[in-house]
Amino acid sequence: MTEYDIKKSKFTVLWGLIAFVLIIGVAFIAIWQIKNHIDTVPDTSAASTKAAVSESTTTVKKNNDAPEKIRAALLSNKNLNENERSYFLKFDSFYSEYGEFLIIDDVVKRLSTLDIKYRQELIDEGGLDTDIESIIAGYDNKTNVIKMYQTENIQEYGYMNIWHALEHEILHVLSLKADKDYRFAGDEAFSEGMTQLLLEEYVDYGTNAYKVNRVLTQMLCELLGPDVMLQHYLNGVDTQAVIDELVKIDSDRSEAEQFMQAMGLLLYDIYWFNNDENGLYPIEAISQIEDILTYYNNYYEKKTGNIDEDQYLQTYEEYLITHINSNVPELEEQYIKKNHTFIFDILTGYYSIDFRAEHPGMEIKYFKYDDAGLSDMNETKMIAKKDRYH
Repeated sequence: MTEYDIKKSKFTVLWGLIAFVLIIGVAFIAIWQIKNHIDTVPDTSAASTKAAVSESTTTVKKNNDAPEKIRAALLSNKNLNENERSYFLKFDSFYSEYGEFLIIDDVVKRLSTLDIKYRQELIDEGGLDTDIESIIAGYDNKTNVIKMYQTENIQEYGYMNIWHALEHEILHVLSLKADKDYRFAGDEAFSEGMTQLLLEEYVDYGTNAYKVNRVLTQMLCELLGPDVMLQHYLNGVDTQAVIDELVKIDSDRSEAEQFMQAMGLLLYDIYWFNNDENGLYPIEAISQIEDILTYYNNYYEKKTGNIDEDQYLQTYEEYLITHINSNVPELEEQYIKKNHTFIFDILTGYYSIDFRAEHPGMEIKYFKYDDAGLSDMNETKMIAKKDRYH
């Protein structure tokens, strides 16, 4: 999320985001982390950080010098302290695996001058707008500054690292160009969905932010291929290039633009235009999902000649339909009822070598409603056991 987005007046109605973070995020992440014992506190040792920065990498792809260039840029940056640099090193394996996709000269330039500013500093500079009080962090790609709106220093952030906001913004630093503006609704859907997908594979799965957009991005990976999606993401979040890929499947460019636009509008509907005090989504979200699935099925069928037999696709569609319908107020037919299970999460590896080794196929995690309400996430279902892309 860039500073440009934050300042757009029509997207400053933030009750939906508050509800999303506080109600869904805290409850679900707490359950997830209790069950999985996730350790989110970074190594704060300056010596160990310097050792990690200087350490040579044996897993770097041939002709991929991105890891070394990134480490050198971080060490040269006087704006960052050792603890702050340690957060960039969480993506060391990403640099090694996909460094050749980065616009490395631009990334190095930004990492050499990047600054991270915290709440009091932003207040002193007059840069903390009351309209964004509920936003945890943002990256301003014009000034090359990550703004930590709710924390006073990196140590405090380490304590409340449950949302992984800083790591999320680091991925924006790696992907956004300095002159990038969100002029098209599909840009933000693509940017946030892909960012969250990579964050969860490389740092911590189950952080829950932008969950719907992550699922939409996974569906695009199924349609266009993970490497294609990553290349366009790291090329300045090039949504128009994604549209070009869709046009290769169906020549109607206006259809492709409307498809990506529908994803962006869904994000606005469920995260920005939601005033419901209970965190429920507006009824418009249903029509957006219906449009997205209609477009998607058209592309998928034209590319593969098959829809019904693809269990991956069926799983993603089931998640979107049940997730949206369960969060819309006064809906006549809700999918989630007591004594009924629904998909909470979908574990599928697309990028990280380690994550793909743990989740080579598709595993579904279910939550269950019983007489007491939301009870547990103790049901799983394995759809496939093979990595079908690598």
